[in-house]
Amino acid sequence: MMKSRKLVILVLVVILAFSFLACSVNSLPNPFATQTPTPTVIALPTAIPVPFSTPIPALAGLVIEVSSDNTTRFTDRENNLTMLFPPTWMVLLPDPDQIDQAAEEIANENPDLAAVLGGFRYAGDYDFCCVAFDLDPDHNSPGFPTSVNIIAEETPAGFSLGEMIERIAQLLVQQNPDTEVMDSGTRETANNLEIGFIDLTMPSQTISGENILAFMQQVYFQIGDKTIIVTLTIAEEVTEPALTEFEGVVESIELLEP
Repeated sequence: MMKSRKLVILVLVVILAFSFLACSVNSLPNPFATQTPTPTVIALPTAIPVPFSTPIPALAGLVIEVSSDNTTRFTDRENNLTMLFPPTWMVLLPDPDQIDQAAEEIANENPDLAAVLGGFRYAGDYDFCCVAFDLDPDHNSPGFPTSVNIIAEETPAGFSLGEMIERIAQLLVQQNPDTEVMDSGTRETANNLEIGFIDLTMPSQTISGENILAFMQQVYFQIGDKTIIVTLTIAEEVTEPALTEFEGVVESIELLEP
């Protein structure tokens, strides 16, 4: 019973990952709230996709590094992982000040994204490690920005990765009958990391309230007693180009030595 309960909690976290894109975080209860580390400020390279006018805040253990070619490396030192985002991606830590700053500075160029960013102001309270947005217009649908978020949650005991993926896919459909699971399973990345994946579609809405079919790919992998969930959310009409780029992000994931 306990392991089933933990699996249901993990499914609720998965649903929460999608809910943030609809800017509904302020109306959601917080069953997973933990004390948020005190933000510190670090100086980062200035060549990033969005022109921040002040240094980028960082949370303890979470680091964003931008290279000279504008690729962005996200590192989670608490969970011992790192991954690389392409040059067109804006990567943010779940800190309200950083989210507000990004929304303000991108408002004129990309008002749709600025509106969506408001829903992520309190992402840190829900165990989000990172949120990222693809700024390539060819990878976005009007009013529905392409995004990735990363969550770390306790691994349900008693399940192999394959069993966990199979059961989560079933529970997602049970929780929302309009959800259609397109594919699921496990595989190894080029870095020999075993991952589980679930591809699914579900109805959603754009910022203006237009109905749209959203596509999600969720990637799961385990580190110690944690399960890391990396969720790509996009409009179905732009699935192919955005998904190809996301696969590169997944292939870049590396586990660090503790």
